[in-house]
Amino acid sequence: MNGSRSLFAGLAVGIAFAVAGPAAAENVLRWASGGGAATIDPHGYHEGPTFAQLSQVYEGLVRVHSNLALAPRLAVAWRLVGPITWEFELRQDVRFHDGTPLTAEDVVFSFAR
Repeated sequence: MNGSRSLFAGLAVGIAFAVAGPAAAENVLRWASGGGAATIDPHGYHEGPTFAQLSQVYEGLVRVHSNLALAPRLAVAWRLVGPITWEFELRQDVRFHDGTPLTAEDVVFSFAR
């Protein structure tokens, strides 16, 4: 009798999944992680789970490949213009969540913070 219950339970679950259609598309970010983020402030992290979650929301000017070569992110080009001064060319299609375009002033604000 125990086998019959397992069979019926399995069938019930299978039918429930078959009847339930695909999830409706939403404009929602869902994140699952073994560890929680200590903060969502990109200036206040220093450990793995927080960095993993922040990298889903924030984007840097460049990224580092596994071979340590720099690759574009928000910046499409960059060059050294002085001993301690870099110039970055920003991607033109970048917008904040409210539709406001990213500007050089926004990048300067983040660095100054």
